[in-house]
Amino acid sequence: GHAAAYALAVAAVVSQPWRHLVLVAPTWRGPLPTMLQRPASTFELLQGLVRLPGVGGLLYHLNTSRALLRYMYRRHVLRDQQHLTPVFLRRKQAIARQPGARFSSVAFVTGGLDLYAQPGDWLEQALQLSCPLTVVKAQDSPPRSRHEMEQLAQLPGVHSVWLPGRLGLHEESVTQLAALLKPESLVRS
Repeated sequence: GHAAAYALAVAAVVSQPWRHLVLVAPTWRGPLPTMLQRPASTFELLQGLVRLPGVGGLLYHLNTSRALLRYMYRRHVLRDQQHLTPVFLRRKQAIARQPGARFSSVAFVTGGLDLYAQPGDWLEQALQLSCPLTVVKAQDSPPRSRHEMEQLAQLPGVHSVWLPGRLGLHEESVTQLAALLKPESLVRS
């Protein structure tokens, strides 16, 4: 997911000790900038609003209702709707509602945690790697995210594989992903 950008940035600088880098359903920017095709700076007002005492907490509380979490998970995170049980949603809601969680959450969603300003920037970082790279692409990921995964996977020397799922395929395709991550399964470049 989004942590792929950070792993890629670190590995591009110090990839020699790494034997292999595997990026699972990688994305390089937050959901709102991706969906709306706008730079992260567009959402600074929203970030500020969520940071406000009282009002920000209320807005975030509404945004982490089980109904909205179910909608987001169904729409672009999980393909298999059987995962969306009341217990699953309560657990996700409990994580989202930890003290201070709204600050990191809004930063992620609005692109405030994005390392790269343009898609070409993360592709350039991938070209700097001295270790092999495998990109695990999610078959049912949202179209823009899918396109970006495919761009990364098409770079020279990059091995890629499709797994069933959306952006949360690490939660859905656990068995297939675990098998892929075994050293003997990783393609060497």
